[in-house]
Amino acid sequence: MTACAIGVLAYGLLATNHVFVSPEAGPGGDGSADSPTDIRTALQIARERRASGVLDEASPVVIHLGPGDYWLDQPLHLTADDSGTAESPLILDGDGRATLSLGTRVTGWQEIRIGRLRVWTAPVANPEMRQLWVNGQRRTLARTPDVGTLRVVSSPDSAGARYDEGQNRFAGPPRSVPSVLSTNGVEAVVCSRWIDSHLKVQSIDSASGWIECENASRLRIDVGDVFYVEGAKEFLNRPGEWWVDRSVGLLYYIPMPGEKISTALAVVPGGPTVVELTGNVARPITNVELKNLRVAHTEWQLPSGTSGLRQSAFGSAAAIEARYARGCSFNRVRVENVGGSGIAMRDGCTQNSILGAVIRDFGATGIQIGAAWQSECGWNIIEGCEVRDGGRVFHNGAGIWIGRSSGNVVRDNLIQDLYYTGISVGWSWGFDDAGTESNTIEGNTLRNIGAPSNGFGPILNDLGSIYTLGVQPGTKIVGNRIESVRAVKYGGWGIYLDEGSSGIEVFNNLVTSTRDGGFHLHYGRDNLVANNIFAYGESAQIRLSADRGGTPFTFVNNIVLFRQGDVFSGIAPVSAIFTRNLYWREQAPTRITFAGMTFGEWQALGQDAGSLVANPQFVNARRGDFRLRQTSPALGLGFAPFL
Repeated sequence: MTACAIGVLAYGLLATNHVFVSPEAGPGGDGSADSPTDIRTALQIARERRASGVLDEASPVVIHLGPGDYWLDQPLHLTADDSGTAESPLILDGDGRATLSLGTRVTGWQEIRIGRLRVWTAPVANPEMRQLWVNGQRRTLARTPDVGTLRVVSSPDSAGARYDEGQNRFAGPPRSVPSVLSTNGVEAVVCSRWIDSHLKVQSIDSASGWIECENASRLRIDVGDVFYVEGAKEFLNRPGEWWVDRSVGLLYYIPMPGEKISTALAVVPGGPTVVELTGNVARPITNVELKNLRVAHTEWQLPSGTSGLRQSAFGSAAAIEARYARGCSFNRVRVENVGGSGIAMRDGCTQNSILGAVIRDFGATGIQIGAAWQSECGWNIIEGCEVRDGGRVFHNGAGIWIGRSSGNVVRDNLIQDLYYTGISVGWSWGFDDAGTESNTIEGNTLRNIGAPSNGFGPILNDLGSIYTLGVQPGTKIVGNRIESVRAVKYGGWGIYLDEGSSGIEVFNNLVTSTRDGGFHLHYGRDNLVANNIFAYGESAQIRLSADRGGTPFTFVNNIVLFRQGDVFSGIAPVSAIFTRNLYWREQAPTRITFAGMTFGEWQALGQDAGSLVANPQFVNARRGDFRLRQTSPALGLGFAPFL
């Protein structure tokens, strides 16, 4: 064969490895650059070419999505038949300008006046819609109060109830919730402990503040819990709010300043999932990459028979769902404007990666890994991602949730502006086999957890910026930066090792500005807490809630800085081991106490040998500069600087 013939053959193979797609194209195109096709046909073309052997199996097979919006009427479903190989993966590349949407554009706007309000109206096909986005921004279902929340002032049915027994009536402040003509579509969102419940309102007595609902809350409603009410026409009163007249399918929207009815892009969501990667035990889907794609516009629904989701919004559907995926990658994808979760890798997902993704404006949890059972899921990587502005519907959603799954790495991510926990690892309460080990949580930045800087709150309790459950040998929490953790009543901790957390190493973390302390162990055994900086907890700095035998944790070479209160809360951690730590209270340092004891009394119990009460000499801790000066006494104790 001549060199020319070889070159022609090579060009032909290269050309067959590329399929071109356009949002305007129908299935008639052949997938060439000059004749693009639709995305589902492109997948079929790629399958047929791989099966026929005409591809260059040493190069990727790339489906190029041209710029624009791909309005899908059902999820895009990839199976094992779409699998690539390590040398020749299948890549869906949006070049940063393609959006896969399960939404529908709102058209037919008309402008009317309601009193002094300028209101747009338009027909919608689904009057049960729960979300609206205009020009890429989530808009607010008409609610009261307009900003923030109200407090429960009476909940008589909760007397004597267990914490997990809900109620269907409560009272807010008198005249705090306006009377409504119809309760169709009206819901009270009540935040109790670590769960938000969505209650279908039956009646509102505005004068007394009483609200009665069809369904009961997920957890007990206590006095002081926060709530708001949404979905009534009477609440429609400010720019950015919307409401649907369900009887006629008419959407009402008060535009934001500067929005024009002729150019506004308004979108209502479709189903819960946009893209599905589905294999099975016998035939996993392998070596598929979603790259430079935007995925958007999903709806949320509560499971039948419940008013709220479990902790971390467990069970919420994701915009991108994967099952039995291996060696797949989500590379610089952008998932936003979704009602449920962002990306979920469930049963059988191993050795996959989420790299440089942006998950924002999501209703539940940003990224989910694994399940609540032994799911054969693990050894996945989440690296260099932004996960922010979450829990917008199910407020107890987390940034990243890992269930019973091992060997995962969560590294160098930015996680911020959530109502609940930042990173949650483990799904087992107690000392039984948790099916979770050797996860690495490293180098992440977490901030504004519990009270988003661009939301309201705090509204929930019993949360942590990094949270663990169960026995987890080999799990490491290392080199993370945590700033600002809030809770409405109790439990805004920096690093929170909850029930049964054992065998976990916590080191080289900076935790600052927490409501209830930088470190908390509910109960557990054989944890190591070393070489961390815990600064500016408000109520206390370190907490042990229960002692179930053994050594709960060893606390060594840490720096603890605070302004007021005791070092400890909960029970006195006399069963733990403290050594070579440095403590400093900025206000009245000589009055520092350890579970009510002086430092000398605490040391007389055999604790904190070699430790000091001394100024750590940070460069400027008040301004967030926690580098140590060369004269810091912490260095003499063996503290190893990591900033």
